[in-house]
Amino acid sequence: MTTPTCDAYTPQVVQLADSTYRLIRAGHAGQTVLAETQRQLPVALRDQIDAATADTDRANQRLATLTGYRYLTDAAATLPKWIVLALLRALAAWQVGTASTCMHNPHPDRPRPVMAAAWRPGTVACTACTLLLTCRPGSTADRTCDGCGHITTGPEHHDGIRPVCVSAGPMTLMAGVCEHCRWWPADTSEGTP
Repeated sequence: MTTPTCDAYTPQVVQLADSTYRLIRAGHAGQTVLAETQRQLPVALRDQIDAATADTDRANQRLATLTGYRYLTDAAATLPKWIVLALLRALAAWQVGTASTCMHNPHPDRPRPVMAAAWRPGTVACTACTLLLTCRPGSTADRTCDGCGHITTGPEHHDGIRPVCVSAGPMTLMAGVCEHCRWWPADTSEGTP
């Protein structure tokens, strides 16, 4: 996937996300660096991040139960590069203040569950404002795979988009993928695209 163009993805944001991605892929040594960086945050902020992360996890589990889709808890190192980078770029843009936010102005210094979407790069919304991240049902954007850019013909042609959410900390990134880009195994209990 190419980096979506948006004002929020400054060179600083892309570099921060790409550096973090390299640390994730570096295995134990990279994880040690990331853990040490987190330990240097003030204790109160770490506690708030942990609470917001737990809230995010519970909300994602409820969403999976309500929709019938599986809740994927894969480690970032096992996910496709494009979705990890999309999540990291959304987090970095939010962290450095270049992301657009909803009217509630969620901010990393006040951790709470937030949402971003691969199809709307550079926008972060609180969970009450996720409608800001939607696209018109049936539109080209709604039928475009965020992994490869394939515009699907629709579920009636067995060529639909599979919704997926991945999260890191308090942020959940929504994406839609075609059958070719789906990295999790098919499941008979999963809804049709």
